[in-house]
Amino acid sequence: MLTSPVGLVTDLDGTVVFDGVADPQLPSFLRRVSQRGDVSVIVATSRAPRGVAEVLGDAVTCLDGMACFNGALLRLGSEERRHCMRRQHVRAVVDAAFRIGVPAYVDQGHSFTVLTPPGREKGLGSGLEHMRDYLDGRWCADPAQVPVDDVLKVTVVSRGLADSEGAVPGWGAGVAEGAGVLQALLGLRLDGVTAYPHEDGVVDVCAAGVDKSICMRLLPGGEALAATSSTAINEGTDVAGEPATTAHTAALLPQAVSTWVAAGNDVNDVAMIRAADVGIAVGDGLEGVRARRQTVRVPSRPGAVVSVLERMLGL
Repeated sequence: MLTSPVGLVTDLDGTVVFDGVADPQLPSFLRRVSQRGDVSVIVATSRAPRGVAEVLGDAVTCLDGMACFNGALLRLGSEERRHCMRRQHVRAVVDAAFRIGVPAYVDQGHSFTVLTPPGREKGLGSGLEHMRDYLDGRWCADPAQVPVDDVLKVTVVSRGLADSEGAVPGWGAGVAEGAGVLQALLGLRLDGVTAYPHEDGVVDVCAAGVDKSICMRLLPGGEALAATSSTAINEGTDVAGEPATTAHTAALLPQAVSTWVAAGNDVNDVAMIRAADVGIAVGDGLEGVRARRQTVRVPSRPGAVVSVLERMLGL
């Protein structure tokens, strides 16, 4: 059992969503938890809000907040906090992706723009086919048409660089940081960004300091969690060079949190698991990642995370 009130932060894909489909037990779990007054649930994901709504359906109304784009967009209640990339960083990544012929897209939260190589209209054959049905997307083949203002995330789809076993040459534990990933993928050395590589060859690029632990970073009184790996998000500037607005998490949740629980499976989940009191690591990855008090490992399959959370919460 956990000390209440509890703040529950969960990744989606590979944690409670598999192949684009939510764990069948998840909607019911979220509805039951939302009826309790001592648990706040936040989804922390690389997806945009549109993608969260797509996989959760009506259950999205049970959430107390979202940390989308790996934490670049934080929504808690009626409050929103954005941490945008600098224009020159967006331009550098987009131009480099175009130069080597791999698709990329920039997301501004309310809309996105996809840059596809010639002959891949609407993402055909580029790994972006699933985005064709979103109404807020724009498609182009000219990097000059890609917006650079108010961009929360640039995603590079590097499947074309993968070898026969699906691995991207030069990737490994030594290139988990932004500079190493972009150097291996795009031949680009770029300070001021954070890059999150995924096993399928997709790379998310956000502003430096962006990570999913933003939703649990501040405690009552404003003291930062000692386990937080990145502080730049509170000291950064937005795309216009003005101080970034920082949301005070504790003030926006229904109550101050005594115990944080975080569940995830990928490199972009490391910061939030380390910042949590109790961490749930999904699958065989994230070796050596530990939460502050306790870390539980569960198999990568539907039902695994929900079941352990039900036991922890006494549901």
